[in-house]
Amino acid sequence: FQLLASYPNPFQGNTNIQYSIPDDGEVRVDILTSSGALVNTILWGPQYAGTNSVSWDGTTPSGFPLSNGIYFYRVRYNGQSKAGRLVLRR
Repeated sequence: FQLLASYPNPFQGNTNIQYSIPDDGEVRVDILTSSGALVNTILWGPQYAGTNSVSWDGTTPSGFPLSNGIYFYRVRYNGQSKAGRLVLRR
């Protein structure tokens, strides 16, 4: 599978994380701090083959806004994991 561009990046409100998977399957998208701590799981469920996108608003699961900084997103699919970097600027 492939990670595609996340946009906008840097972001203030929302950012979209795009990825492409070759077959239908379960996908998990996590947001992590720069030190690797889990901040939020924004997707964990079945996705259709092709290009998909998930949006993140820079908050925790309870809606608490995170501070400015560098965060990472990790996309897991079919036993594989790929990561990208996001910059949050409020």
